[in-house]
Amino acid sequence: NLQLGTIMGFLFISSQSALADGTVTNEEQSRLFEQLGQGDPQVFSRKMIETRLRVQDEAERFRLFYGTPVRARHTNNFIYTFERLIARAREVDPDGMICDALFSTSHGLVYTSAKRYQAEAPSDLSDPKQTGLNIQF
Repeated sequence: NLQLGTIMGFLFISSQSALADGTVTNEEQSRLFEQLGQGDPQVFSRKMIETRLRVQDEAERFRLFYGTPVRARHTNNFIYTFERLIARAREVDPDGMICDALFSTSHGLVYTSAKRYQAEAPSDLSDPKQTGLNIQF
């Protein structure tokens, strides 16, 4: 869950930081990462959901996830990691209760949107083999 939170933090900051023409200041970024580190792994997923809901234009919503190669890499990494978690949950829970719970979290809601946008993205952005999955500094 913390891994998903960190990935989502990078995705959120890449689209919403003041450097990316967003509205999130350096101070707000620090506060959000502090919240993540203090045991709130879904803080950035909630912020991404809020942002997606605030943006009315569907093309701009798409750009939140696949607007740049960096965002595409973070989105693909998030999808890949969430799908690994779901696969493991299915192995141990044939009734699907764990998967249901995971899909109803903030991470699960972001995953559902991201997966839809991944299907709409060109292959150079949607294919994790092309974008890579690792966070690059």
